[in-house]
Amino acid sequence: MAEVESSNLSEPTSSFSNKSIGEFLDILMLSGITKRHRKEVKRYLIHYAEYILYKPTKGKSLEYFKYLQENYSQAYFIKQMYQILKFLKFLGIAWSEEIKLPKQPNYNPPRIDLEDIRNLLKQFEGERNYPQIQAFILITCTSGIRAMEGYKLQMSNISLENRTIKLRAGQTKTRTARVTFFNEGAQNALRQYLHEFETNQRSNTLFAETTIRRTFRNSQLKPKHLRKFFSQIWTRRNGNEAVKHLLMGHSQRSNVDQMHYNYQSEEDLKQIYDRVMGDLAIIHGENKPQTITKTV
Repeated sequence: MAEVESSNLSEPTSSFSNKSIGEFLDILMLSGITKRHRKEVKRYLIHYAEYILYKPTKGKSLEYFKYLQENYSQAYFIKQMYQILKFLKFLGIAWSEEIKLPKQPNYNPPRIDLEDIRNLLKQFEGERNYPQIQAFILITCTSGIRAMEGYKLQMSNISLENRTIKLRAGQTKTRTARVTFFNEGAQNALRQYLHEFETNQRSNTLFAETTIRRTFRNSQLKPKHLRKFFSQIWTRRNGNEAVKHLLMGHSQRSNVDQMHYNYQSEEDLKQIYDRVMGDLAIIHGENKPQTITKTV
């Protein structure tokens, strides 16, 4: 549970309104958060506000924090509590300074290997939108892009012949434009899917979020795991870690070498990428030009 110094838990305090929540969220947007994240934080704050009847007394707030801690995972509890405390400090609620966040729990990511991805593809065989799902899986797990970045992909981001993805700043979590690549197997799958996409195009985005999430609904592996696969397979193939961070779009703020010394051109990155990922065959026989063969 969060730590708090003892004092009067029923201390009088003023109330706030949804307008205050809106102003706080507008300030958060200036820091570069996505609209999706804004919506998520708004949900946390509205639930909190309704529980405490918009009157942020310490006693009622601690009661709500305890409710979160007992009913959600430690990570999700901390995530909500962090945003609520930021909001209370925005309101100038003095007692919020007394509360300390618990430590983040240790996290060990699941090991994901080639067979896991092959089984995932096999799981979706027979789906009406299989060409789209196959392309999404292979593009994501060979490029290292985030699922949310995949949902925003348009053909204007992609050079199919050069196997290159160029993400604009507004499409990335870190608000920094970057380039990454995909291999020939993903290229073949995307080429196959584009025949269908261009014929039945309903939007500019290649992989609609609602469609992808619905297809993965009953799958043990989720879209977020595809990026984890890329990170793991890159390391298992002895790929350069600094280059991996650049391709995946990790924040470079704490890395002096990446910020001030290390520079790799797009051509440099492509050559390194192809040495590491060029011969990775996820679908059996997929590196044969223009050939798409389903998993056996």
